Amino acid sequence: MNRSIGMQNSRRVIQIGFEKCPQPCDGPTPKGDFSWMTKAPFRGRTVARLGAFLLITVFCFFLGFPVFAEKPVGGGDGNLTIVAFGNSITAIRKTVNQVFAQRLPHLLSQKGVSATVINAGIPGSHTGRQTDHNLFKIRHALDRFESDVMAVHPDLVIIGFGINDAHIDSGGATGPSRIPLENYRQNLAYMIESLQKNESLVILTVPNLLGKKYADYQNERLLQYVEVIRNYSRKYRTGLVDNYKAFVDYQNRTGVSFDSLMLDGVHPNDKGHELIAGNMVDEILRVTKLNGKNKVGEKSLVLQLNPGADNPRNSEGDFVTLKDGRILFIYSRFAGNSSSDFAAATLVGRYSGDGGKTWTKDDQLIVSNEGGMNVMSVSLLRLQDGRIALFYARKNAMDDCIPMMRISTDEAKTWSEAIPCITDRKGYFVLNNNRVIQLQTGRLLMPVALHETPPGGRFNGKGRLFSYYSDDTGKTWKVSQEVANPDAITLQEPGLISLKDRLMMIIRTDAGVQYAAYSTDQGQTWSPSQPTTIASPVSPATIARIPATGDLLMVWNNNGNQEGNPIKGRRTPLNIAVSKDEGKTWTHVKTLEADPDGWYCYTAIHFVGKKEVLLSYCAGNRPKGTGLSVTNVTRLNLEWIYNTKT
Repeated sequence: MNRSIGMQNSRRVIQIGFEKCPQPCDGPTPKGDFSWMTKAPFRGRTVARLGAFLLITVFCFFLGFPVFAEKPVGGGDGNLTIVAFGNSITAIRKTVNQVFAQRLPHLLSQKGVSATVINAGIPGSHTGRQTDHNLFKIRHALDRFESDVMAVHPDLVIIGFGINDAHIDSGGATGPSRIPLENYRQNLAYMIESLQKNESLVILTVPNLLGKKYADYQNERLLQYVEVIRNYSRKYRTGLVDNYKAFVDYQNRTGVSFDSLMLDGVHPNDKGHELIAGNMVDEILRVTKLNGKNKVGEKSLVLQLNPGADNPRNSEGDFVTLKDGRILFIYSRFAGNSSSDFAAATLVGRYSGDGGKTWTKDDQLIVSNEGGMNVMSVSLLRLQDGRIALFYARKNAMDDCIPMMRISTDEAKTWSEAIPCITDRKGYFVLNNNRVIQLQTGRLLMPVALHETPPGGRFNGKGRLFSYYSDDTGKTWKVSQEVANPDAITLQEPGLISLKDRLMMIIRTDAGVQYAAYSTDQGQTWSPSQPTTIASPVSPATIARIPATGDLLMVWNNNGNQEGNPIKGRRTPLNIAVSKDEGKTWTHVKTLEADPDGWYCYTAIHFVGKKEVLLSYCAGNRPKGTGLSVTNVTRLNLEWIYNTKT
């Protein structure tokens, strides 16, 4: 069925993994592993389930998620929801680039399967409750099973516990495990049976064996728990990813110790997680019987730009289709050690020759760092005269940031010298990526926010909004009347969309909704800003017209500031919606990304032919501090967008 804003359907993939303290219980814990341990545990089975139910009900109510939904594998919205539920082997780590759960969406997209993976790993977690073994004061598996897994109604759950359960803290080979073997059997069976009753598919993961620095009796005890997992996979006919066997096979095949796959004798390194992720993808395809033949591929991640050495951030890009059919994506590539908006950056490009399905691997320099701080935030525009215009911010200081324009007459092979688009005053002007438009009259329009910061003071987040316009294809620019702010709220990062009878400026605010202003004279004057019904955190929205249908497509975070909203203020989830009435109402609401720790923003929309659309957006992880550092490029099919079964 169609869902209007506030009634979106968020399908999630939860992966369950296992993790263990890399030292005996009295030893040091790895840096960054136990950030989740401050969460208060539920007290008792009844209270836990009631509290979890109430929490999730509130969560679903405010975000529009269905509390109870019957879902086929792959989902009516064409997206597989997976939950990764486990311990530190599943949890995101600062000491690896990507744990296996983070690798799954891209690997599955290469197989034609679209998936949302939610990481529910907590370091130190075992299958029981905190009352069963309380060395780590955290919510263990049964403390959070209802809230973190069952309440999400996932298509598939990857369960991976065992290392912490089996671990012997004292007493040597005859010492007790943290969770007795029989209790482990009961806990694991309870989770499997509950999920299967809920019609969720299950993949059990066997923990990797411990490194050679651990006493042999630890692995001997662990092997008893491993056999439980293997037996249960046969008994319950679940999927199985056997990391214990995979690590041993790696050593036998290569002659290189399985310790080379681990950071510390317990936790996999990037090479280990790469091995696990590859096996996991094969098992997901086998269990779901998708095998890349389903229509889930109508939404797929086609490019992910992760930070790396001397490259702490990749963000805020835009697309243009060249006359030879290739697509050029230019984005902001930061250098050095800082991912701050004020750190060094250049503009680089990648190309696709197949409609955005695959991309070149090497960056091509487009604009070097000609600013005192950086150049960033790209808008690309095919002008009516056939030339390509490149707009970006040249940032020199906290009081000096000006949009610049370059022109290419040879399909982006070379670019003209940069000219400033704002010359009537100096200041710090923010022009977001994918923001400049050209009207049918030929007028160029760019929406900007002027931020005035006192000398030596902290950056002033409150912007004054204007549009600058040019009637001579960018040679000269004039400024509009300022957009009035009668509610005295924070206005930032405006965007523009040309409606049939007027212009709309969509505005990021701190009021819990997007605001809008309107112009009937091609952007020379604007109505006062006013609230819309579009719920939003302090995050920009992007709107474009779909060429094939004439409808509007919006990408934004459908997440308001209602009290009780557990993700209030976060730039998640990432949603799309369609308007058939020039922005008055929005339907066909779908969720593109739903990780509660995700940070999704600064979207560029680019249509490919009559059936496809490319979206680029920041897609980092908030707890890991990479919110703006990762850029995803996702390819959508219009049929999927308009699918009314979601």
